Amino acid sequence: MQKISIRTGNTKDSVKRAIAAINRWGKKGNITACINYDASKINPNNPKTYPLQIQTGDVRFYITDVSAGYRGIGPLGTIEILKALDIPVNDQEIFSCSYKEYKLYKEENIMKYSEVAAKWWKDRLLETDFSKYSNGEKSDTSDILSKLAVARAKYANVSEESLNEFVKKLSNEIENEIERYGNTSLCSDYGPTELLLKVANYCNVPVELFPWKTIMRITRSEISVYVNGKKEVIFKV
Repeated sequence: MQKISIRTGNTKDSVKRAIAAINRWGKKGNITACINYDASKINPNNPKTYPLQIQTGDVRFYITDVSAGYRGIGPLGTIEILKALDIPVNDQEIFSCSYKEYKLYKEENIMKYSEVAAKWWKDRLLETDFSKYSNGEKSDTSDILSKLAVARAKYANVSEESLNEFVKKLSNEIENEIERYGNTSLCSDYGPTELLLKVANYCNVPVELFPWKTIMRITRSEISVYVNGKKEVIFKV
């Protein structure tokens, strides 16, 4: 069991870091969230203690904020994190300051291999990777800056709806390819090729945002990504 403790100087930062950590390492399988999981930390004379424990997959998060005045993330911070986990929350239960346990069964909501692959490409679109414009090769500085300017300007106009549509359509296209051939590859070398280009154009996603020298190989049981020749497995049954 991997254990991650999150403590910062204020509730806002705690919530931000907790959601970022959970999105990165958690949200796999069932989720259990316990408010005031440690009874020894509850002061009966000042019951506003909101330490929060979240277990998801093989990761357990301990979220506290000792400087916030609540000796915890506070009721509003707790509500915000639980809603980010898609857990239905009764606000009054949170404010009762007692022990509460919430469970969310997500087996049927676990991402399929095709969704994992499509979301990985979406995440790459949202990155600002200046190094990709050099790749160790000699390049004209003005040309690099020009490409960066175009990419960033176009990125500013990409809506969340377009990105969500990109994930949905790319996932469907991947499944069609796997159904026909049993495996498929997605490539972006100085711009997306074939299937990625088709989906990007359909969803009005600028091709300048795609990474360079990147190959993804997909089967139903494994997804491997090769960036500049280095392999990373992002999905495996």
